[in-house]
Amino acid sequence: MDELGFRAFLQQRSLKESSIDTYITDARRVEAHYGDFDELYKKSGLAEAVQAKVPGISERNRSSYGTAVRHYRDFRDSRAAARDSVADVDDGGRAQLIGLERELQAALAIIFTSLSRAWSSSTAVSNAMLRRTSLT
Repeated sequence: MDELGFRAFLQQRSLKESSIDTYITDARRVEAHYGDFDELYKKSGLAEAVQAKVPGISERNRSSYGTAVRHYRDFRDSRAAARDSVADVDDGGRAQLIGLERELQAALAIIFTSLSRAWSSSTAVSNAMLRRTSLT
């Protein structure tokens, strides 16, 4: 499973980070049972994994797992559509560069989000320390 790309895809849909983390965790659990999602996508479009019949899970979780798998399938479908739209053009390798740029942008988005959270946390701590110092 391409977790980095999947995370970037979910972030582009303006989902909360907690929801994104849940989808990725659920997808990992289903993948552990069914096998590599990318290979399954190539074979069947993840048809068997969408049902998410993993032994020992409740009906509620089965629905959540199925949703995570459908999101991953949508992610792979979007990548395939983008690749197909540029693959028809003989561009001397430009399509490959566009794909690499897209992956780099996804990685930078994840890094930016992490840095933003760290900055917010450190700012909150600094403000609390300043308030505490001004009270004494």
